[in-house]
Amino acid sequence: FPSHDRVVQYSNLGKTKMAGSLKVDTLTSDNGLTLTGGARSTPCTTIPGLTYTAATITLDLNAANNFEVGLANNATLANPTNLSNGQSGVIFIRQTLGSNTLSYGSYYKFQGNTAPTLSTAVNGIDALTYYVANSTTVILDAITNLVGS
Repeated sequence: FPSHDRVVQYSNLGKTKMAGSLKVDTLTSDNGLTLTGGARSTPCTTIPGLTYTAATITLDLNAANNFEVGLANNATLANPTNLSNGQSGVIFIRQTLGSNTLSYGSYYKFQGNTAPTLSTAVNGIDALTYYVANSTTVILDAITNLVGS
């Protein structure tokens, strides 16, 4: 199939193979959807309206799978909106001034119930990988000190 910038609807086709790329805004299936090969999304979304001094950061999981957050003050990563079971992605955290802390809303769960210690260096970067288990549980794991310490 060539690349298209319009909605394409298929029904009752059984198994269908597509070659090439297909761009759609919405893709649904009555019988599930299986992707083989790579599936890619927009690499990163800076949270709309987020300033680096925001005290509360709320992710809208309809906006993207991957996010970038800059911390210039201590902040809270509030419970996200528009959760979809099975969604996963990465939240990149950058210390813009260094030594800021991040606390987490009640939906976020960590191994051993212990939130990670983030990088403290100016421009230090950490990655929080997430998986939405259900409407009130987001499992987080941290990859710290990607840049900085």
